[in-house]
Parts: sequence; structure tokens; C-alpha cells
Amino acid sequence: MLQAGQAGARPGRENVIISNIERTKVATKVNVVLDDDVKAELELLVESGQRSRVINRALRREMLVMRRERADKQLGELRRSTKPVSTSWIVDQIRRDRNR
Repeated sequence: MLQAGQAGARPGRENVIISNIERTKVATKVNVVLDDDVKAELELLVESGQRSRVINRALRREMLVMRRERADKQLGELRRSTKPVSTSWIVDQIRRDRNR
């Protein structure tokens, strides 16, 4: 990933390599409300110009947790609504499928 100031880096944009293809994420300005204590600590710990990057990274991590929790909940619902099967039954079904 290119960092700000490196040759080829684009100011205000994050360059990401996905499957050997470079894609540029375009930033969108949004308004959010932060608690006073969160804003104060953000300003204390993170230098100006880096806050959006820090907030983006934190949001990505939190959304990943949320997606995993949602998937876990869906899997739990599937487990409750389906009949358990034995390993031998699964192996038998796979062998049958391979012989088609």
C-alpha cells in the first residue's frame, strides 16, 4: 500500500491492492456526533490529518465484529432449526456425489 508522500501516492486517497489489481477508494465527507470525552481523547492522541484514517480503521474493525456476530447468530439459528447428522452420513453423501 502506498503511503502519503511516496511516489504514486494520491493525496487524500487510500490505494489498496486487491487480487493484484489496484483500486482507489474515494473518500466521502460525513458528519458524525462524538461524545465530548471521545473527541478530546482523539484530539489528544491523534495528530491532525490522521484522525479520519484512525476513525476509518476503527469503524472497519467494529463493522467486522458486527458482521461476524451476525453470521454467528445466523449459524446458531440454522443449528437450532436443522436436524444433526453424523459424520458417516456426510462422508457417505460426499462419496455418492463424487460417483455421479
